[in-house]
Amino acid sequence: MLHLNQRGLVDLQVLMIVLVVVFSGGFLTFRLSTSDDNQGSSTVQQSDEDSESTDTNAENEAEATEVENEPLPEDTPDPTQTVVNTNQNTSNVVSFTKGGISPLTNGRTVDISSTMSGAYSGTCTYTFTLGNTSVSESNQINNSNTCARTVQYTLFPKSGQYQAAISFVSFDGSVTADIDGLSVNIVPEEFSFTKGGGNWDGDNVFVSQTSADPHTGTCTFIFTNGSSTVETSTTISNSKTCETTVPGTSFPNTGNWLFDLSFAASDALITGSGGGFEIEIN
Repeated sequence: MLHLNQRGLVDLQVLMIVLVVVFSGGFLTFRLSTSDDNQGSSTVQQSDEDSESTDTNAENEAEATEVENEPLPEDTPDPTQTVVNTNQNTSNVVSFTKGGISPLTNGRTVDISSTMSGAYSGTCTYTFTLGNTSVSESNQINNSNTCARTVQYTLFPKSGQYQAAISFVSFDGSVTADIDGLSVNIVPEEFSFTKGGGNWDGDNVFVSQTSADPHTGTCTFIFTNGSSTVETSTTISNSKTCETTVPGTSFPNTGNWLFDLSFAASDALITGSGGGFEIEIN
């Protein structure tokens, strides 16, 4: 059996402490080294991921730039420019194939018409021109090929040979048609004075004639005896009667004088006649 003295026992304790310290130090050094290695590996890995992300973003930006700079196809509208539709309001001109204008019917109306090459819906306009005078009327048609109108006599401000034209425009403006070269003679409406007479009172001749309707215009009184003529006139306004008094001194000789009366309306669209009887002046 080994017997240790007091000194040997102390030495043995010191040796054991040293061994414990050495062993603990080595283990601690190993743990620290392992921890540093893992941290370094993690840092490198994160750095690599950041690098890859940066490279990917750069590639995406480059691809986006290439797409933006790539020219647009020819049929692709440029969003920075205003597009003008040149097909809007394009008119299709059609033809009037037949038609015409009638003379005055009973002195009161004019019939005008013309037929197009297809059926349309829109507005027909009828224009009548005489010198500087122009009058027009219009009507609408629906799915029809004919523009037709009966024009009242009162539309025309005066008599004469009027040039006429017809034009058509569809409601949406896509179809138009025109015809001109038509003409119509607007002649005055005639009427007769239905009653009246005249007499010589020794100093003057008095004559009077009455019509069925009131008129506005000029009454002209004409007295003839052979080659001698006496003429005078007066105006009336919305009146049925033309009358006048002529001094006896206006007549160059005595005898039977034939009396005639003529009337012209202010618009030259109405004329009247009367008289046809003799008055003895002595």
